[in-house]
Amino acid sequence: MGYLKWPKTIKLNERLHGVIFFMWCVYFPRPKKRGIFLLKDKMTQRMNWLSLDFGIYPTDSQWSDVGGIYIFTKLNDENRWVPLYIGQASSFKERFSSHERLEEAKKLGVTHIHAKTVPKQADRDLIESRLIESYQPRFNSHYK
Repeated sequence: MGYLKWPKTIKLNERLHGVIFFMWCVYFPRPKKRGIFLLKDKMTQRMNWLSLDFGIYPTDSQWSDVGGIYIFTKLNDENRWVPLYIGQASSFKERFSSHERLEEAKKLGVTHIHAKTVPKQADRDLIESRLIESYQPRFNSHYK
C-alpha cells in the first residue's frame, strides 16, 4: 500500500487532518508499548521494549565487542517474554563472559538475551533506568 501525496494546491483544514489521523489509527494501530509482550512466532528475531528495538539471541551466542543494553528473558506459559534482569555493558563480549547473574537466571528459565547496541554511556544509563522502572525485573534491585 502506497502513501498518498497531496497536491500543493489543496489546503486541508484541521478537521480533515483529524479524520485522516483517526482513519490511520484505526487501520494501522500501534502495538502496545508496556507490559509483557506476546511472541507471535518463535522465529521472531526482534522485540520492542518501550518502543526500542532489541535483537533476540540465545544465551550461548557469540557476542561482539560493542556496548549496549541487554535483557535476560524467558517465555511464560502464555508464550510471552518476561524480563528477569535488565543491564548495560560497555562491551557485550566482556560482560557475558563472566556475568554474575547469568547462571542464576538460566536456572530460573532464561533462554534468550534481548540486546540493543547503544554507543553512548549517558544514553545507556537513561534507557536502563527507564526499562527497570517500567518492568521491574526480578533480579534488578536498583531503580525500583
